[in-house]
Amino acid sequence: DADLSDGMADVVLVDAPCSSLGVLRRRPAQRWLLSKSYIDDYLPSLQLEILKKAARFVKKNGGRLVYATCSIYKHENEGVVNEFESSSEFHDQWERWDFPGGMSHFQTLLPSVHD
Repeated sequence: DADLSDGMADVVLVDAPCSSLGVLRRRPAQRWLLSKSYIDDYLPSLQLEILKKAARFVKKNGGRLVYATCSIYKHENEGVVNEFESSSEFHDQWERWDFPGGMSHFQTLLPSVHD
């Protein structure tokens, strides 16, 4: 087992727990297990906490932090990313990495649009 210290990783992938709203076709019962407060309040708060903790492990110069969910809900995606980027503890320590072709620094991939 490797001991990963703060600021040592080139890339950290946060595959955050989410509402799974992006995979309802495969898990239709999921819609009956979720409450509005769970999706709107609890999950984004948990996701942000995980993202902040994971960020500690990314190299300060040239490291990348990747945040992913299987949700299509903006509170869990753009909302968490924007909250992370505006937090005082990380605001000046991160540089956005835009996708090739001039796309934004975050991207939503949908099966109906992206193969």
